[in-house]
Amino acid sequence: MPTLAQEWALDRAMAARQTCPLCHVRYPHCLPLKTLGSCWNCSPHAAELAAAHAA
Repeated sequence: MPTLAQEWALDRAMAARQTCPLCHVRYPHCLPLKTLGSCWNCSPHAAELAAAHAA
């Protein structure tokens, strides 16, 4: 059972992975920050990547 401090640390780590650095919205899932750098709504390359993935 994690301590309260460990739970806070895990929440901060997940918040970093789930929050878009551009619009600052926290999503319930991890964002593709390594490939897009932001959420799908903020990324100018989202449409290009979706089209390339579908082809």
